[in-house]
Amino acid sequence: MKLWDAATGKEIATLPGHAGRMTSLAFRPDGKMLASASRDNAVKLWDVATWKEIATLEGHESIINSVAFSSNNRLLAVGGYNSVKLWVFPP
Repeated sequence: MKLWDAATGKEIATLPGHAGRMTSLAFRPDGKMLASASRDNAVKLWDVATWKEIATLEGHESIINSVAFSSNNRLLAVGGYNSVKLWVFPP
């Protein structure tokens, strides 16, 4: 995944890591984290300040179609073809 500066058109960062094509992205409402989903059945969490990978959420049984954070930043819903998982973050 590549990040671009909209004002200058220059590349900011490249975020490696997924083994399959990406299917969904979501920023946490507080703007501190980005979740990326892929056809590799995993979700990666990225620190927006540094663009470093924080964690990989594994254990999904199928391709992930969507990711969405709750408005309080505590939950991440991950939807696949045959399952939905809800990941809970500490306060």
